[in-house]
Amino acid sequence: MQWDITAEFVSAIILCIILTYARKGALLPTIKNLAFQYCLQVTFLSVIANIISTIMLEHYQEVPVILNMTFLLIYYLSTPMMGVVYFIYTLANFYDKGNIKKYALILVCLQLFIFCWY
Repeated sequence: MQWDITAEFVSAIILCIILTYARKGALLPTIKNLAFQYCLQVTFLSVIANIISTIMLEHYQEVPVILNMTFLLIYYLSTPMMGVVYFIYTLANFYDKGNIKKYALILVCLQLFIFCWY
């Protein structure tokens, strides 16, 4: 089976470039910079896990199933986490540090409830 993961490779390269230049701005310990760094890291984790799991699916006869399932689990868990981290970054642009923690905790609890419900 042949998979086309060109878009994932391009997005991984672009994320590497952004991660490289974003390190310079990460020196300021503001909640906005911290949330932006988390956004980049979670997105990069999701893209890399997707690339690795797709390559493993392509070579399913050589790769143990448990290893493929591990990377698929990482991908499936990091994908909904991106929405939460992006929402926290949006909150960081509008509210101060105390309010962000309150709203972020409510959002994470709500997402966990929905995630466990389905």
